[in-house]
Amino acid sequence: MRLFKMNVVKVFALMLSMAVLTNACKKDEEIGPAPTLTVASNLAGTPGTTVQLKASINAPEGIKTITVLKNGAAFDVVTKNGEKTFEYAKDYQIDNLSANSVVNFTVW
Repeated sequence: MRLFKMNVVKVFALMLSMAVLTNACKKDEEIGPAPTLTVASNLAGTPGTTVQLKASINAPEGIKTITVLKNGAAFDVVTKNGEKTFEYAKDYQIDNLSANSVVNFTVW
């Protein structure tokens, strides 16, 4: 009886490992080309001045959401319906910061 229990455990372990291997060998989903982003220009000005952030986005796999961060915090979110290109433009009033301060905008 002990030999039978051992064989059942071995058979069960073999079946389980075969199931895991079969699942692990499935073809991975192919990833298309990454989107590209072209920023129109660097912006500078005095506090209170309104400037326009501009970027051209090309996404061969389609655009779902564009998120713009200002120094790492949410600044703007645009939802799209799979368009492959988009011209982003947003007005920004320059903050009252010390001279030569830098504000970073990140688009993803």
